[in-house]
Amino acid sequence: MDIDSAAEEYHKKTISEAIIEPSPDGNGWHILFHKTDGEIVALTAHGGTEKLYHTLDHATDVLQSAGIKKIRVEEHF
Repeated sequence: MDIDSAAEEYHKKTISEAIIEPSPDGNGWHILFHKTDGEIVALTAHGGTEKLYHTLDHATDVLQSAGIKKIRVEEHF
């Protein structure tokens, strides 16, 4: 799901929150969206590839700029 679609779904209340977590590959942070139907989808570029951010701050800024206010950061130990 690209950021424009995610913002639209968030405002329609079909996305309950965004989750930022380290990429499984260890090369940055990725963003997941928790939908109200229980589905979890990743943020992708317009071409469909998963978006990665080098810093937590950048990932957070992208979500806040899109109007997504409920953001959770998870780091698995």
